[in-house]
Amino acid sequence: MLLPRNLFHEGMPSFIQLSPTRLLSHEEEVLRALKETLVGQLKVAYSGLLDESLIRRAVNEADSLAALTPQPLLFLPELATEKAAETWQWLSRQLDILDRSVLVITA
Repeated sequence: MLLPRNLFHEGMPSFIQLSPTRLLSHEEEVLRALKETLVGQLKVAYSGLLDESLIRRAVNEADSLAALTPQPLLFLPELATEKAAETWQWLSRQLDILDRSVLVITA
């Protein structure tokens, strides 16, 4: 949630004013390798719970958020872990809603 302009400290950028951090070519290679490593680790952590496409989406969303920070390679692993956990929570809620809907329909 964005705060009204008067609640920001003077000189602090708003969310809208942030621009993605530009990476050097060798940093882009490191980023690509890091993302693949994170996908592999999260596939193991959420084995049988999330499929690879959902994990890749979570890592890509985390990459987008990390790009808004001064050190995207530093923040990406934690953001990816948080996004994967949020994805699992979302999927769990969706499955619960589906189960309850089936019970109502068959009753």
